[in-house]
Amino acid sequence: MPSISIIIPTHNRGELLMQTIASVQAQTNRDFECVVVDDHSTDDTASRMQAVLDTDSRFTMISVPSGRRGAQAARNIGIERAKGDYVMLLDSDDLLAPHCIEQRIAVMQSNPQLDFVVFPCECFIKQPGDVSLLWNVQTSEPDLDRFLKGDVPWQTTSPIWKRDAIVSLLPWPEDVPVAQDWEFHIRALARRMQYARFGSVDHYWRQAESERESIGKNSFKPELLRGRVGVNERVLKIIKDAGLLSDTYRDYLAGLFWQSAERVAQRVSRKEARLIWQKAHDLGLIKAAQLKQGRNYLLLARFARLHPHLLARLKRHWPASFFVTRSATYLKSPVPRQIESV
Repeated sequence: MPSISIIIPTHNRGELLMQTIASVQAQTNRDFECVVVDDHSTDDTASRMQAVLDTDSRFTMISVPSGRRGAQAARNIGIERAKGDYVMLLDSDDLLAPHCIEQRIAVMQSNPQLDFVVFPCECFIKQPGDVSLLWNVQTSEPDLDRFLKGDVPWQTTSPIWKRDAIVSLLPWPEDVPVAQDWEFHIRALARRMQYARFGSVDHYWRQAESERESIGKNSFKPELLRGRVGVNERVLKIIKDAGLLSDTYRDYLAGLFWQSAERVAQRVSRKEARLIWQKAHDLGLIKAAQLKQGRNYLLLARFARLHPHLLARLKRHWPASFFVTRSATYLKSPVPRQIESV
């Protein structure tokens, strides 16, 4: 039985997938299995992978069945197939440092009380080191608070999981088109799973130049904006079920609904935006006065000359946490020397 299972969902990334596979094959700890889960690729992924399968028995490839789609479905299938004591997830365009598996297994074996451990992630465009920015920094603020405020402290490959722990969190939601990883990690934290942060940078998240603008544009597609509202509702239920819905968390969640309402007003329709804000009220996140103020703003803010005055008025009356602000550290912080990849 392998020590660790590495799950790689992929879709039409044949060339980049081979770079990812090469980083797995370069590991100093060779006791692993790597399960590539193909999500209906139509490029040369199958033929490229066949060359790997013919020469390295540690790799297998399975396919997402018809009727299921998306990275989240591929992750569910891969995790259910995993045989290792530990599991980690790796996107098919990202890379591992050679010491990644060795470092992670050593930390987990030295800390058997932990369900998962989080490691620092470095961003890159063409090759590791060309940007030298962290995904995000570690702070003294609780990680659950940061997730709820949109200051996402780690990404999908950052944790290594005990297999039983990650299996207990399944499934990744397959019926929402956005933010599944955000919801998944919030679920782990809300269940009070035991975790810690350790080690040096050991994985690299690719932010391709050609995707920088498209990622931003794609996030404003109507179906993704609507999907985000559904994910917000899921997270509210997670927090409620865990008995964690404090006034502070209620305000954070209200802020996420307000962010969605504003974006839908700008990109889809103001009527739909007002319904989103109404939903926040129906779910008990905001008061009647805040509902009325928000609906009036969404109605009148189409007049550009009124917009800044209306927004300033809301900011005087509403909690600051209603207004989701861009993280000052996400994708902006240089890699500290003490956690540089070794």
